[in-house]
Amino acid sequence: MKMKTRKFTKYYVNVLLLTLCIAVLMIVPLLRPDNAKHFGTEPYLNLRLSHDLSSYDELSYGGRYAAYNWGLPWILSFMPPKLLPFILGILSFILFNALLNKFKFENRILANILFLTSPLFITLFSDINNFMIPLTLTLLNIFLILQSNKLRYLSLLSSVIMPLFSLPFTILNLFFLFLLIKFKIKEKKALYYVIVFLTTFI
Repeated sequence: MKMKTRKFTKYYVNVLLLTLCIAVLMIVPLLRPDNAKHFGTEPYLNLRLSHDLSSYDELSYGGRYAAYNWGLPWILSFMPPKLLPFILGILSFILFNALLNKFKFENRILANILFLTSPLFITLFSDINNFMIPLTLTLLNIFLILQSNKLRYLSLLSSVIMPLFSLPFTILNLFFLFLLIKFKIKEKKALYYVIVFLTTFI
């Protein structure tokens, strides 16, 4: 009976937290001024690039080689710009919550609430920006490499595509994985070396 009660309570809490996540993701964009579709210039640049996925940018400084991270513009070429941050926000919350469970974090509810109401979460997942996908991929990589089944090998794929979105986050991702390998999952050292090799040379 106690076991069933605990499972129901855990399920109920997860539903409430997910509801809070959806509420934050839906309400924050509504607070944007009526004359502003997006915050800053970054969303407009990525949307413009998504309509012309070429290696030359005619509108930048009279024309120059388009040395941008092309992962986000490519995704925006087929994904609605308002839907992408919403989906990534929900996915990031689910991964963050799963990692808290994996590490058996005691104050999981408080940690989730702080995460959902933090300036980091609100800023990254209320509009298009260059860091929403890298953060989600970093959480995904950590979650995948902690798995004991074949899912852990998917961390190879998610790590390899990271440089398409952000080089700094790629380095940060490798650093986090290094800490995990060194202090928690030493038996997956070989997998980490493969990730480093593929991320560096592909």
